[in-house]
Amino acid sequence: ARRATLGTAQDNKVLGGLLTRAYGVRLGRRALIALPVLGGAFATYICYQDALRARDEYPSLASALFAAAALTDAVDAGAHFVVAYGLWAHWDHALLHFPEQLSLGAAVVSIATAIAGEVAARRMTALDPPRGLPRHGGVASTATEGGHRRDDADRAGDTTTRQAPP
Repeated sequence: ARRATLGTAQDNKVLGGLLTRAYGVRLGRRALIALPVLGGAFATYICYQDALRARDEYPSLASALFAAAALTDAVDAGAHFVVAYGLWAHWDHALLHFPEQLSLGAAVVSIATAIAGEVAARRMTALDPPRGLPRHGGVASTATEGGHRRDDADRAGDTTTRQAPP
């Protein structure tokens, strides 16, 4: 008998009659579906940013770490969208446990690899002086292909830029 009155406005008034219970249930269900969609959109954006950073750091360890972060972000985004579809299609909640756990695991791995990539990139930056400033011994640093800096004197077989000892 209670189920039969679910659609009547008299028994289901919420907020002084502005919302009915049925409308509130529909609104809550849409919000429940929208949440993993927004999470998937955010993971997609982070995936794109990590892929750009991997390209900028190429070739280095940091590049490989950012590429791994981008890959796990893509897995995370896919899992979010699977969960959203499962909620929309009224899948049994037990079926959604695996994509939810996959999403959480991918997010943890993505964060760990992105942090490791930041640390690796920072170490590379700390080892390389800014362009144009003299490094040890007064030898200027120059940019090479790929954006990596090294001393002219460090090039194999190049002895013309080395300074003679005093």
